This record gives sequence, C-alpha cells and structure tokens, in this order.
Amino acid sequence: PEAAEVFRHALPRMLPMFVLLILSSIAFSLGFMVFLIGGIVVGVLFAAAYPAIFMEDLSATAAIQRSFNLCKKNFFNTLGFFIVLLITVLFTFFILSLLLQPISALGMSLMEGMPVLGVIVLGIAGIFNQLINGLIYIGQFLHYGHLSEKEDNHSFENEINAL
Repeated sequence: PEAAEVFRHALPRMLPMFVLLILSSIAFSLGFMVFLIGGIVVGVLFAAAYPAIFMEDLSATAAIQRSFNLCKKNFFNTLGFFIVLLITVLFTFFILSLLLQPISALGMSLMEGMPVLGVIVLGIAGIFNQLINGLIYIGQFLHYGHLSEKEDNHSFENEINAL
C-alpha cells in the first residue's frame, strides 16, 4: 500500500491508541504498586489490545475487553511468548549495542571536528536502536493473530490482505 493509504487507515486509530496508552499506563502502575506479579498479569492481559485497535477497528475500552478475553484463556501461552520475545529483544539490543558502541564513539569524536558527519553517524546508530523497538510490535501483532485465529477460527492472513 502507498503511504497515503497507510495514513488513511492509521489516523482514525490514533485517538483510541492514545486513550489505551493512558488506561494501560494507569493499570500497569496500579498493578506494579500492588506487587510485581500484578503488573505482569496486567501486561499479559493487555498484550493484544494495541493490535485489536488496528485489526478490528475497536475503541480503547473494547480493545482492552477483547485483549482480556483472548489472553485470559491463553494466559501462560501469552506470558511465555512475551518472555521469549523479551529475551530476544534484550539479546538483540545487547549485540547491537556492542556493534554500535564504536560507531557511536566515532560519531561523538567527529562532533568536534566535523559536526555534520558526527550527527549522521549518531543518526545511523539511533536508527538501528529504533529497529529493535519494532520487534516488540511485530511480536504483539503476530501473537494477536495467533490468539485471534484460535479464538475466532478465521485467518489472520485474510485480515492483513484486506488492509
């Protein structure tokens, strides 16, 4: 799809995403204040909320309800998936940090003599850092697709192709 089409699809979902961000932040905070396990439980139950907004065009509260319904039946499956995802992201971040540390150091040293080149080098290092964040969202959408197919007996692939 073209960029304009992607924005047309994503823009109406920004308000529900913002509301979900606020609601999930409050829920996580309360969950972690109760005890660490409370925050983990909330995290697992909210795991499918963001993809539900995009894939099913739901409001924030409907996405939370959908996520709860999907994840409570598959709680340990979801918990295990996100533990593996977290380990993968942390490992990738660690390896990329080791590889990018010399590049970042080069960028910082270039800032004195050639600031433009230094900024470019640091920007490249920052891009690789942000790519790691994408792994989390990809993982969320893949797991949502798995849970949704399991729950509704329909193909997630058909929904993606319809977009």
